[in-house]
Amino acid sequence: MKPNTISLNILVDSSRFSEPALVDRLNCLLDEYRNQTATVSYAVGLDEYQPVFAEKPIGEVGVFRIEPEGNAALIESACRLIDETGARLAAMPESKRPEKVIVVFVTNGRDSVSDPKYTRDSLLARIKEQTEVYSWRFIDIGARPEDYIVVEPQKTSTDDKMPELIGPTPKAKDMDVIALSKPIQKTSFQFSADFLNPDGMSVQSVCETAIDTVREWINRKFPHWPVKREKFFSGFDLDVYDLGQQLLHCIVIPEEGRWCLRLIHPDNQYGDHMPIPGRTWTTDMAIHSTASRVRFAIRVFCISTDAAVPVDLVRPRIVPNLAESLGFIDGRPVAKEPWKIEGEKELRELQNLMTSLDRQLPVVLLFQKNDRSEIADLAEALFEKTDTHQSMQAFAHVVLLPAATELPWLDVRDHEDCEIRICFSAPREHVFTLRYDPAEGIDGTAVLIKEELMIHAATRRSNWGDCKFYTEMRTRQAERKRREIESKAEDDTVQHYELMKDLEACKEEIESLKKERDECYRWVEENELKAADFKQKLDKKKQEYYVLFQRLEKADITPQAELADAIPETTRISKQALSMLRNTFGDSQAALRRLISRVGEESWRKKHVDPWHETDLIVFKQVNTAERIAGFLADGVFHVSHVFGNHEEYEHKLKGCKIKDVENHEYVPWDDVL
Repeated sequence: MKPNTISLNILVDSSRFSEPALVDRLNCLLDEYRNQTATVSYAVGLDEYQPVFAEKPIGEVGVFRIEPEGNAALIESACRLIDETGARLAAMPESKRPEKVIVVFVTNGRDSVSDPKYTRDSLLARIKEQTEVYSWRFIDIGARPEDYIVVEPQKTSTDDKMPELIGPTPKAKDMDVIALSKPIQKTSFQFSADFLNPDGMSVQSVCETAIDTVREWINRKFPHWPVKREKFFSGFDLDVYDLGQQLLHCIVIPEEGRWCLRLIHPDNQYGDHMPIPGRTWTTDMAIHSTASRVRFAIRVFCISTDAAVPVDLVRPRIVPNLAESLGFIDGRPVAKEPWKIEGEKELRELQNLMTSLDRQLPVVLLFQKNDRSEIADLAEALFEKTDTHQSMQAFAHVVLLPAATELPWLDVRDHEDCEIRICFSAPREHVFTLRYDPAEGIDGTAVLIKEELMIHAATRRSNWGDCKFYTEMRTRQAERKRREIESKAEDDTVQHYELMKDLEACKEEIESLKKERDECYRWVEENELKAADFKQKLDKKKQEYYVLFQRLEKADITPQAELADAIPETTRISKQALSMLRNTFGDSQAALRRLISRVGEESWRKKHVDPWHETDLIVFKQVNTAERIAGFLADGVFHVSHVFGNHEEYEHKLKGCKIKDVENHEYVPWDDVL
């Protein structure tokens, strides 16, 4: 841990239940830490949990104040603040973690809109675990968590009601205090769908193609600082300060078929739009693959300190890029041109699409009337070939129908003469109708439709499926690491038990030999040779006891110990084998990694040798598994030269291979690869 450092994590309840006086107490609390090395992470609990900033130096944090209004997702926000703080600290290197972690709740304890899965008992359990296991400190300004109560919500808008920050710090009494606008968060685009995969590629190929497309998009944004391909398949965290403080994070959990990427960047200039100070954009992408499908999800949101300037609704170019390379399916393929209805078969397909509860995208129905071409031209205008950024692909299904087409399942009473109908959800829930106005023209009408669709894309509730974005992926990754540590501790416990068992057995045998020695002494004159033989056995057992005792003292094993940072190197791997490992995915790669991690242990090697008579390399495998590794032992270090994911590859490539063929390959420490 980093000595003399503090992490302050603050949750402010700025709902209608809160009291401004509580925030005054928070400001006094912050004064106590301003002369120390501390960082502040800050979130608010309104209708939903809203993180504002994280790990900001305390000297850059001004004074807090609130205008109470809206409902309170108090319990949910408190649980999520604890979870995200734990995940953020777990992802830090040990040397950079703060020495002290303090969590501050500023609230009078009334909750009205939390998700039911977050309960007061689950919050108290989190607080107990973090206090007892990780020595966190919790400060309650206002009500204590055990006194939180649930009340009825009221219908109210919480836009622009986040706690306000003013600066400079309260210590600068001789300076003017400059009031900043309230920070707001707005979603500008969200979309999720399964990849279409029209060429029948494997799930792995679809995932690789999608990630490569994202990589090309990222590298176009950073042409002078490209990210290597392998990093997109293994995960990374990058701060691109020399390119305008961009933040890029990627997490991969291959065992779960999950991948995510987060890009954070300040507002940029494009066209006539000038950058707005204090405004940042976050693009979250996620991929989840199963045995038969691959799902993609994306959301874009903006955090701005200037509420006076509206947030533009934008769709990242990566969406049409992925639609071009793989395609999406949302009830039917998400097309890049209008769908023309010409017969009963297409009408039935249209009805199935519009009545499907799984459909997420709106359906734009364009009816051609009086043999005019304006509606057909309008349909084409919604998919501008020259500007994919403005195309409506991934915004809606656009359908072109003959004028006399009847849709009995569509309820548009009093609007039968409207040429344009936008069905946002289930057909009888929300239908927007529009008459074509020649005065607006094709371009003007297309703009109106696009605005409606973009607003819907920013405000609808999306079905992300099993896709997990960066924050939740970071939590899952930390949980997996915790389980690995617990598993290692359990293995160490078993090893400790076995050593103790051997030591006790040796003690018992020594006692038995002592008795035999004493018996022999009584008959030493008659049988000196027998007495000498027993003495030799006794000395040998004493030596064994001494060796076992020395091993026990050097083991230094405790069941709760975490992975040590300074374990002596026991395993190295060739770059050829490392490449083979990275080209293996899923459970097979996880099995190979476990083999390599254990092969450096001499006791483990003795139990898992796989005899193979056509090579002088040593082969290891687990019981009833196809994965194998091969290599040789040199200078007390095992060198992994081959990894195999299946039996056929193992028999084909290893036959006749010798140590002299691989001992000059380049090997790298396995711990560096991890």
